[in-house]
Parts: sequence; structure tokens; C-alpha cells
Amino acid sequence: KELNNDLMPGPELLVLGPEEGTALTAEYMLPVMESMASIFAEPDNNTLRLKFEELTETSEGFDRGVGLWLDHFFPNMISTEQREAILEAVKQFDENRNPADDYNVFNSLNTTKHGSDPACKEKASEAVLKIETSLLKRFQELQMRLGYPVGP
Repeated sequence: KELNNDLMPGPELLVLGPEEGTALTAEYMLPVMESMASIFAEPDNNTLRLKFEELTETSEGFDRGVGLWLDHFFPNMISTEQREAILEAVKQFDENRNPADDYNVFNSLNTTKHGSDPACKEKASEAVLKIETSLLKRFQELQMRLGYPVGP
């Protein structure tokens, strides 16, 4: 969906099918994922660790994550009133509170919504299992390292 992604060749991805696109994405993203996993597994005091699942599963998790983010990046820099105003303002971006809202500018060009289509997600899950074996194994090692279950 994101045409302007510097992490990988967006225009090329748009013309590839699910299997080819997933394989290309996996190749480009592995170094990024390895770096992120290292930071997450071995953080220092200057590292803020937020889990996607905790931010997206519930509105309470979203609010808690935003609060942690504010406290990490703005310690003693904003007033309690400013912090509360920010927490209130960002609630509009919580997909659990506002499932129909979509703030991706590229999606406004068509009828695509924020979340992925379930059938598309299923195709992507199947395509992951078809990427080159050693590459898949490296991703599964990252899953285990971070405490996620590894699929078939």
C-alpha cells in the first residue's frame, strides 16, 4: 500500500504477485528485523520497547503505549495538562476506537481501508512458507528469540 517506502522497491512490489512480493520483502526486511530484534532482546536504558500487539489489541493498550512513549521521549518536558491533551488527541488514531478511519494518504486515493483483507492476509501467510528455506529459517529464529510461536 505504501508507494513511498525507502526500505524496499515499492514500484516493483506493486507488480509482483503474493509469493514473489513476499519473497522480495523478506529479503529486504531481514537486516531491519535482525536489528530490531537485537534492540528488543537486549535493550539499554535509552531504548523504549513497545510491542505492536500491545498497542493494537485494545484501546487500553494503545493508551498505555502512547503514555510510555510520551514519558520516554518527553520526561519532565511537558506539563500534566499537555500530556493529558496529547493522550486525548491521539485517541483518534486508535483503530479499536475508530475502525473505519484511515490516515494513510495513499489509501485515500482508493477505497482501501486501514486493515488488511482477511483473504489477502491468508495468501500472505501461505506465501511466507514458500520463501527460500534458509531465509524462512532466519525469520523463525527471530520469532523464537522474541518469544513468538513458530508456525509450521
